[in-house]
Amino acid sequence: MPFTGMLLVAVLLLAAAAAPAGASESFLASVVSFAPVGDPRDGAAENLQKNLVDIQSLLSSAQLGTCDLVVLPELVFYYAGIERALAEGKAALREYAVPLPPVGSNPCAFKPGQQNAAFLRSLSCTARDLGSYVVANVLDLVETGGGGYKLFNTDVAFDRTGSLVAKYWKWHTFGLSPLIDQPGECERRPASFETDFGVPFGLFVCFDIEFEDPVQVLLDEGVRHFAFSSAWVNNPPFGFATEIQQGWSKATGAALLASNIGSGVSRAGSGIYVAGRELATDFNSTAGPINRVSSALVPKTVDAGEAKRGPVRVPPSLAPPNAGAIGNCSLEFLPGVSLNATCVVLGDKNNGPQSFSLSADDLECQFSIGGSTFEAGGTGVPVAVAFSTPVQFPSTVDAVDYKGCMILPCVGYPLCSSPNWSSAVGKLGPTEIRMTADGTQDRFIPLFSIVELPSKRVVSRELDDYEAAGTKEGGGTVARIAKSSTDSKLERTASLGIINVKVLQGPARLRVQRSVV
Repeated sequence: MPFTGMLLVAVLLLAAAAAPAGASESFLASVVSFAPVGDPRDGAAENLQKNLVDIQSLLSSAQLGTCDLVVLPELVFYYAGIERALAEGKAALREYAVPLPPVGSNPCAFKPGQQNAAFLRSLSCTARDLGSYVVANVLDLVETGGGGYKLFNTDVAFDRTGSLVAKYWKWHTFGLSPLIDQPGECERRPASFETDFGVPFGLFVCFDIEFEDPVQVLLDEGVRHFAFSSAWVNNPPFGFATEIQQGWSKATGAALLASNIGSGVSRAGSGIYVAGRELATDFNSTAGPINRVSSALVPKTVDAGEAKRGPVRVPPSLAPPNAGAIGNCSLEFLPGVSLNATCVVLGDKNNGPQSFSLSADDLECQFSIGGSTFEAGGTGVPVAVAFSTPVQFPSTVDAVDYKGCMILPCVGYPLCSSPNWSSAVGKLGPTEIRMTADGTQDRFIPLFSIVELPSKRVVSRELDDYEAAGTKEGGGTVARIAKSSTDSKLERTASLGIINVKVLQGPARLRVQRSVV
């Protein structure tokens, strides 16, 4: 473990120890970045146990001490099974599934019986041995009769004794249908659990973060802390894992403990945030496989008002955008998935303040940009974009309407592809972006990342001001963000904007009755 990481953990432990028993206003939490191991040709039991042993070793070396809660990433235990199933079919992935017992059971006390029960017992006992709550991601095997079955991507939570206190089936699956099943309307249940340190936690997984539910159901019930497992796919120039995590925390005014897979730059980025404020983060766009633990003291009480600061207003426009620069471009959001956008090229003779609007279908984006130093070259052309595009992601059940108002670098303009991890628009001045969409929209997520110089490391940042959706003007739904200052000498804006995702088909925002388990 790096010396700085050891020092951080030591400081956190000393701070926790200094608080009077029962009087602490915070708890110690850890999120794990982990690169899965295993050979698809090996047996499921061997690969499951191999990843668990490596995670146990990582946690042991991190010397967590009295850590209250640990969050593990999505997919890591059955990653090798997915690789095999992509070639051989769903039956190969079933070998990695675990028939989960009812909530309230303690698998650590079980004798191995059902499929992969020994693995589940070891996972449960990990929580007991750590003396921590542990949130992990497994495959739940549900028999449907007549030889049929379903495999659900499932987050499970164990208490300090190893008892199963919650399980949650991921509502919005991504990229793995039909290998992994998406729960139907009657199968969907938000999930939360209570802790012995007085903080209730909600659960959700990866792609769920871009949708209003199931999280909104829990927010409405007063839950303000969330454990989040993911295997997020990073693809420049926007939507990095940490950028999404921090933006979501800002938008909801909630605390987020986000654990992401660490298999390489395209799948990396974990963090701990409170109402958009970063407490710990781990994303290195130049690194290979990552196995690390990030820890922080998290307040037990979260004030949703922390998510808003301001108002911050950008000076009025002094110049229009470059003449003739408004046109069409295409953003390669993921390999094989492009977003058609209306674009305007920034910079050239207009580095001074400017204000303009872009439209795309039922969306209007208003940009007010203070004096900036835009940069064009090998790292991309700086552009402002507006997009409202129906998208069906490959092997994904839900088709979505993907909207965005963004400032970002476009490599290969007007076909914005060829990802460059250190791309930046330049030294961006004070900026305000206002997004107006027709009708009622789900959650808007603010995004802001910078590139640090000279390391060229990508880092998410908290915005100075954010106004959530809900203000109706002329029948539309409005969101607004602002950054109040010019980038520093050693920073360049990588991306800045607002996104919104809404289901077009399949189960949409379901207001469900909570089940008591």
